[in-house]
Amino acid sequence: MRKKIISIWLALIMSISLFGGCTRNRYFSTDYFRVWLNYREGRATILGLTDLGREQEILAIPMFVEGLTVRQIGRYPRLNVLGLEASADFRSPYLVKLYIPHTVDIVKAIYTTYFCEIEMKTIDNDVKIVTMRVGEIGNLIYESSNVVFKYNYNNAPNQGYYWFDYVTGSNLYLIPPPTRQGYAFDGWYLDSRGTTPWNNQMPQSAEENLRLYAKWQRV
Repeated sequence: MRKKIISIWLALIMSISLFGGCTRNRYFSTDYFRVWLNYREGRATILGLTDLGREQEILAIPMFVEGLTVRQIGRYPRLNVLGLEASADFRSPYLVKLYIPHTVDIVKAIYTTYFCEIEMKTIDNDVKIVTMRVGEIGNLIYESSNVVFKYNYNNAPNQGYYWFDYVTGSNLYLIPPPTRQGYAFDGWYLDSRGTTPWNNQMPQSAEENLRLYAKWQRV
């Protein structure tokens, strides 16, 4: 009986340690992604795709889920204590490109039956490259970028870089609109002053480079 009581207490202690005493830590699903929400650490981890997500050709991982910053993709170590799923599985017969925001610090994705750890590549003094392509066996592969989108205001995150892409002709691409507190996004422009609007034409080859700047209106 005493051993049984001790076992129960140990299980309770492990549960408190796992969830940091915060019962709000939980699984959550957006339309396309399965997520682990860690309120104690103020971070969200993407754990894979939903059924609807597996039907998409192109996806962008969100910067925030339920108010928490997305910091990691894949394996959340403490979940292994309970034997819960802790890998990010992006295998899909349709997905060809996955965008990762600069908020993400760790990428641990699974393809076939093995984990694949990927270091975030950087340019221009630790600015993160966010575009990734899904390879033939489900692995995630970095592309060199030939399109750059700039936040275009002082003290912007990621040293002013909002988005990177690799596009040649008819390649799929996604441009989610940026946000800025107190301002409304007013389109992409070819110059930082916001005088020449972009005509939505993408590069037709890897050698062409395009740099675009956000324009803002105070609200």
